Amino acid sequence: MKEAKEGEELKKGMRTTWITWAHMFFSLLAYIGICYHLRNREVFTVGPDFPLVLLTSILYGVAIAELLFAYCFRRVMLRVRSYKSEEKLIRHASESSKPPFIVRYNIALLSSLALSESIGIYGVVLFFLGGGFQTLLNFIAISAMAMLLFRPKRKELQELRFYYFFTSVPITRA
Repeated sequence: MKEAKEGEELKKGMRTTWITWAHMFFSLLAYIGICYHLRNREVFTVGPDFPLVLLTSILYGVAIAELLFAYCFRRVMLRVRSYKSEEKLIRHASESSKPPFIVRYNIALLSSLALSESIGIYGVVLFFLGGGFQTLLNFIAISAMAMLLFRPKRKELQELRFYYFFTSVPITRA
């Protein structure tokens, strides 16, 4: 009975994460659409001495650093057990009536997706500052590839469920 309930929670959790992922992914298309319609207008004007090339290079570096951080953060959240954060997750899970492995997976997923989405937003900012449509598309492409890399995976959630199932049983010494 408990396995059937957790199996249903797993399906519901995956459905919710896929809906969230799809909304965030399709927002990248919305950014392209908005900027496409504004491509011939000057939304913001910056002076000729504005270091747009330098800002673009800095944001490419920040994007790479964010991708590395998002990847490492997601791996740590899904693989390493930290006791203080574990208590907070379990407390939050009991308040939301969701199993703690789903709460932990959602935190890891949403954090990595938010960092990936911000890369696309860098492209929008650069577009509005005069960086051009190609710069926007480059950042959106990097963001889309990261979101595809960090998409929800049923296997990861099942491994996390398996981990919680076997570690939730108290170990007694003989």
